[in-house]
Amino acid sequence: MQVYKVISAVFVAAISVHYIGFAHAQPGQKRPEISGQIVLEETGGKKVNAAQLSHDIALEYITTLAATVEKLKSGAAAPLDEIDNSAMAYLNSAYLYCSIQEGTCPYLLDALLEADVILSKSTGKIQCPTLSKFWKSYIASDLESRHRFLTPVTFMSVTAEFSEKQRPKYLKCKETVAEELAVTPNDFFVNRYGRAGKDNNVAKTLRFLKGLKEQGIDVYSKTTVQSR
Repeated sequence: MQVYKVISAVFVAAISVHYIGFAHAQPGQKRPEISGQIVLEETGGKKVNAAQLSHDIALEYITTLAATVEKLKSGAAAPLDEIDNSAMAYLNSAYLYCSIQEGTCPYLLDALLEADVILSKSTGKIQCPTLSKFWKSYIASDLESRHRFLTPVTFMSVTAEFSEKQRPKYLKCKETVAEELAVTPNDFFVNRYGRAGKDNNVAKTLRFLKGLKEQGIDVYSKTTVQSR
């Protein structure tokens, strides 16, 4: 984890610079390419690719979330830390990639919502730091505009319907978390992850991230204007 902490801020800054370059490029001007080969840091005698590392951090976070869910399902206590900034930067691009490939990608948003449900239930305070950070980072990086630009014609109607009817619950995440916690059986998490199956989206997100790694897919380069 120490290597992750050293490089995290450097990676996020580099990604932000590239996204800002994309957002402010003039019509007809070539946009800067977003590549997985952005920053190479020397840490502990080993060269580490920051873009690949951000994938690893995101994968580690979702793996931890899945493990937390399993513990809560069994009735055990399981604290969950808030997500790292570089992991969130990767998940922003992974969500964009998933959305332009599949039309919509609600399971990734549901996984992040689950993190907020866990944090809120464990602290006794309604909050949604995970989804709030997701949208703040997504919009600040101008991925909303990029999403509109890259959406294939065949997915335009389903994307528009999702944005109108389903996405608001993820944007108004605090209200959604409150609604989720309004169901208060004594065995809240046992019921939620056992009988209700609310853990399925966390598992699906984990499989998605593992698949990206196994296939060597660079979500940064796959979501540039040049990739279309």
